[in-house]
Amino acid sequence: MRLATFFTNTLKDAECTVSVLAGEAGGVIPNLNRWRAQMGLAPLTEEETLRLASFDLLGSQATYMECMAALSQADGQPANEQMLLGVICPLETETLFIKMTGPAESIIKEKDNFMSFVESFHFEGAPTS
Repeated sequence: MRLATFFTNTLKDAECTVSVLAGEAGGVIPNLNRWRAQMGLAPLTEEETLRLASFDLLGSQATYMECMAALSQADGQPANEQMLLGVICPLETETLFIKMTGPAESIIKEKDNFMSFVESFHFEGAPTS
């Protein structure tokens, strides 16, 4: 399921994950809403769904979402604002998920790097089925 998890030398408590699931993996919007639920947020409204950014990736249309929420800490400390950057790209026989999460202050600074990383994805030769 998870192909890779990346950490940087400069970000504490932030990670970027790359996963691939078979088929439609439940669909783009349901998966974006699952990520939102992990952040303690309500599902996307129809209007928000229509405003989601999409772009070409790996010969398909990828969908981009970012969200921010104050998540309570287990030790009772004040809530930290967390951020999620996510891309879901349906491919021919599977779906690619790329997600970065962590403290909002850090993730905001890494947004351009995240998008450069996402845009660097390409197939070596012809895609396999």
